[in-house]
Amino acid sequence: MKKIGLFVIASVAVFLPACLPDVYDKDYRDEKAYDNQEYSFAALPYTVVEIMTENGEITSTVSESDSIAVTLHLSASGYSEDDAEEHLANIDVNIDTDTVSGRLSVRVYIPQDYKRDYGCDVTLKVPDSVFVDLETSNGKIEANGHRNGLNILTSNGEIEISSTAGDADLETSNGEIDVDRHEGKIEGQTSNGSVTADVIMPINDGYCRFESSNGKIALAVPDSTGAEVTLRTSVGNVDVIGLNVNISSQGDGYLEGSMGTGTGTIYLKTSVGDVTLEKLQ
Repeated sequence: MKKIGLFVIASVAVFLPACLPDVYDKDYRDEKAYDNQEYSFAALPYTVVEIMTENGEITSTVSESDSIAVTLHLSASGYSEDDAEEHLANIDVNIDTDTVSGRLSVRVYIPQDYKRDYGCDVTLKVPDSVFVDLETSNGKIEANGHRNGLNILTSNGEIEISSTAGDADLETSNGEIDVDRHEGKIEGQTSNGSVTADVIMPINDGYCRFESSNGKIALAVPDSTGAEVTLRTSVGNVDVIGLNVNISSQGDGYLEGSMGTGTGTIYLKTSVGDVTLEKLQ
């Protein structure tokens, strides 16, 4: 007779002490910590100020001072006040003072941490002779009084400028563009946002171009403006109000013509929304 061996496999359960902390149960967004960093620079060497931040708003205004003032409003989240405070140091601030090229650059880099919320709002004050180059993500940009041109780029945020002059380039996604009295050439682009603009164009050789998707465009210019005019929309109406435009072509969703000398350019285009060109009051 053969002997049959019996083997018993026993499972062993391991129990962890209940007192051990479980880091996965912590909410790293429970508490917030904040810090303001202020910087001041003599304006004389600089013709351009560049600001770049992430997850934050930028507010830029003109000052009568002969200095450039930058305030960074840093924020970080954590599961406690101490934890949040500790992680503020993870936000990297890089400042480049290039007096040879005349460019002052302030760049803020946010950690890529899915568990925490980091951000940095920026307040900027500069003389009106300085060109400003402003960039952020997930934030609104507001600029007031700049007279030597501006470049603005954001995502998921509105753009508002007022009492500005010079060459202006505005770009956002998922945000409105609002222009209150800009003098000079201007170009703006947005998606999922409307455009409302008052632009004082020169009689000759002016340039004004706005494009959007899923948003109306309303532009007001002086009746003395000389420009070729193009208005287009895929779903919506086009209209000219209070201006003498010699229409050369018109149909469903488009209008082409000229004003005055016709030496400048007005180009307005959206995919869904009305397009209106009217007289600036």
